[in-house]
Amino acid sequence: MQATVSIAMGASLSTVILTVAVIEAIALYTGQPFIMAMKPVQTVMVAITLIAAAINLNDGETDAIEGMTHFILFATFIMLSVLGL
Repeated sequence: MQATVSIAMGASLSTVILTVAVIEAIALYTGQPFIMAMKPVQTVMVAITLIAAAINLNDGETDAIEGMTHFILFATFIMLSVLGL
């Protein structure tokens, strides 16, 4: 479980960092504004996710319950996105 969570978090982090950098470079090259705006609900969800990740990864080990916590947060975020919030 530990290896799976570590690989997933590393892959998602590198993907987000590279994606944002490429999009920003394209925006600078084309002269377009690059605005990363989140709705208040999305900001709260990101904050909750970061807090949960900090708590779960504090001891250096994870288990199924901690993984399920992140899955539920992800499912909640998807549901709120579908609802338009």
